[in-house]
Amino acid sequence: MIRVYIDTNTYSFIKNAKSDFYVRLGSDLEKYKDRFIYYFSHAHLLDLKRDKSDKKEEDLNFMEQFVESNYLALGWKEKFVNVQIATPKEAFDGIDDEKPLADYFNFEEMFGDDIIDNSPEIKQAKSKLKELMSMPLNLGLATNISQHSEEDKKAWENLIPNIKDEYTFEEWLHQFSKMYDNLFNNPSTYKELRRFSIEKLSLTQKYNIDIEKIDFNEELKNTPLQLSFIEFVNKSLEHSKNTEQRQHEFFITAFNSLNILGLDKEKNKKAKFANTFHDGLHSFYSAHCDYLVSDDNGFLLKSKVLFKLLGIDTKVIHVEDFAQQIASIAGFLDETPDSYLKLLEYDIAHGLVINTKPSFRYNRTYTTIKPSQPHFAYFNQFDSIQDEIDGNILVFYRRINNYSKFDSYKEFEGVTNKIVKIFGIDNNLRGNYTQKDTEEIQNGDWLGRLWKIGRVNFHLEINEGTGRFNFAIVVSHSSNK
Repeated sequence: MIRVYIDTNTYSFIKNAKSDFYVRLGSDLEKYKDRFIYYFSHAHLLDLKRDKSDKKEEDLNFMEQFVESNYLALGWKEKFVNVQIATPKEAFDGIDDEKPLADYFNFEEMFGDDIIDNSPEIKQAKSKLKELMSMPLNLGLATNISQHSEEDKKAWENLIPNIKDEYTFEEWLHQFSKMYDNLFNNPSTYKELRRFSIEKLSLTQKYNIDIEKIDFNEELKNTPLQLSFIEFVNKSLEHSKNTEQRQHEFFITAFNSLNILGLDKEKNKKAKFANTFHDGLHSFYSAHCDYLVSDDNGFLLKSKVLFKLLGIDTKVIHVEDFAQQIASIAGFLDETPDSYLKLLEYDIAHGLVINTKPSFRYNRTYTTIKPSQPHFAYFNQFDSIQDEIDGNILVFYRRINNYSKFDSYKEFEGVTNKIVKIFGIDNNLRGNYTQKDTEEIQNGDWLGRLWKIGRVNFHLEINEGTGRFNFAIVVSHSSNK
């Protein structure tokens, strides 16, 4: 299944269907549901949390028509995003209402005497926490900011009320939380901070930094930053203790940095921290899919730049281009034995040869080929193996260069059912995918599907050696019948 990530606005446009374009797009998305798998994420839910209208439930139910229960989320303390089984409504009902960050630091509650467990261990922990909270931090903010112009000082004072050189750790946590909430809830604060950054660094005006050029990352070293873009993001995170979710933290910081440094050339009057932050979340989650679809050119540009810089193969595409190309992206409908064998013959003869190498362990030659389209809307690469004993072997698998680390049972189901539709009930009398298949995959003893037709074996399996979900076609020599 080809993974497609569509942003919130596009679903809203399809739902409202104020033009023939979005009516046709909605129809086409429905038409190709057997070849596409549409994912939604925590970012979609946050968009709806910010929506003040009374149509949230309507929007959630509409989105479910396409995304079903394919929910991408990064769990607390989890290193990587996983796919969870939840509809948009179920996922939305499960997230907390937004509240100021300062509310999460309730020190009176943490240190109060009304805690039920008042054992010696708890008393000692409270004592240590109080000691930590009273620890002085000399940040030198007031001294540093006093050296700026009056206009710049005003911008910093809007961002950080009660500027001092030294804070206790508790005071700084409160200060930081207020600053964070200020960026989200006071658009003028972020605009002033971004204006300060753009004017002082002048990266696009004076130094002509163009993020669409391949070498922009290194060119930043020759600006007042004195760092490449990657180095700048890493330096921004050097005091962060969130090592478990570093990939997520790095990506979001990089996305926001493109905006706050003015590298995306967005007009400052339009810049909003909340919008950029949520766009960054969408971009991060889409980096687990094959396609990112949106009508927002600024969002698409930042995503495209980061994907290219980080070696992420997710294709960034404007909704109008996606609508034009949707049939070719979905691919040739290989729904009968004849139609599939024609596609197979074509890709063996005309597929893009990536590599050819001999095996050092077996009498085999491996040729790796990229097919003209993903087979069964999933397998995007295959090895053609010439074996002197076993015969000719084709092994189809999915190779991805993005952030995805998860396997989706929904994708296993879609691929299995497509192949069963072509070849019918297998030799073990197994047909369409069922819950039993999921349980076997979880237990590591999945039988997959096997068809033996003359000298040809077709086998859908999870390979024991590689652990990859693949489809193998083995044509044995006549003497091996």
